[in-house]
Amino acid sequence: MMSKSTKAQGTDALTTNLQALSLAKESSGNTDALNRPALWSLVPALHQGFMQTANIYRHLGMIRESMYYVNEALKALQAVDAKPIIDWTSVWLGDLKIRCGEIEEGETILDAVEESMSATRAMIAFHVAKGNLEKMQGDFESEVGAYRAAERMIDELLAKAMDKSTAGGEVQQNVASQ
Repeated sequence: MMSKSTKAQGTDALTTNLQALSLAKESSGNTDALNRPALWSLVPALHQGFMQTANIYRHLGMIRESMYYVNEALKALQAVDAKPIIDWTSVWLGDLKIRCGEIEEGETILDAVEESMSATRAMIAFHVAKGNLEKMQGDFESEVGAYRAAERMIDELLAKAMDKSTAGGEVQQNVASQ
């Protein structure tokens, strides 16, 4: 059991870090205050909250509002340098920019992210956003190609997941037969 003084010290440290975050937000647009170990655990929750809010606005067709929350999510992630999630969130931002007519800016974001991404759900989102970009530019063959690339990636990821689950089952069957 934790002593009262240890618990108080932990609470005081968290309070101090949260105050620093509040002051940093008020004094500048800078999120350096999030780059404190005690606040790292808050970043995934902040990101998820911002992205869920952005998704709701996107669903309602309020693209500009959605972009605001995606930008806020990016600020939180960049403060702790969470690269894979930054890529996925950047793909979202690029797609939103394309959807609201800022095609060149969206394309620039997608091109910048493409180089650093690996075969993950972010890459699937990237191909879907790229398909949307191609549609907006009138290149329907490239649009279909991008959607097919996303579909292939989904199939590959599902095959890997099935191989892992099947491999685990074979090991259990072999142990049971011995």
